Amino acid sequence: MTATLTAPFVPSAAPDRSASAAPAATTRTTVTVARGDGIGPEIMDATLAVLDAAGAGLDYDFIQIGQKVYERGVS
Repeated sequence: MTATLTAPFVPSAAPDRSASAAPAATTRTTVTVARGDGIGPEIMDATLAVLDAAGAGLDYDFIQIGQKVYERGVS
């Protein structure tokens, strides 16, 4: 029996954002984004990049949360 090797999947460096890449969203939805602190901003940036690349049709309303906000007296 002979094993067949295939090349690993390698994503392109930049997503295809041309008009034919994904159908245009007919309506846009606003979502609230709370980055927080710690690893929150890093994770949220990656999540938003995926949603944008997928053509999710979202607008973002950013709010501040986390320890730094709490320490300023905002609860």
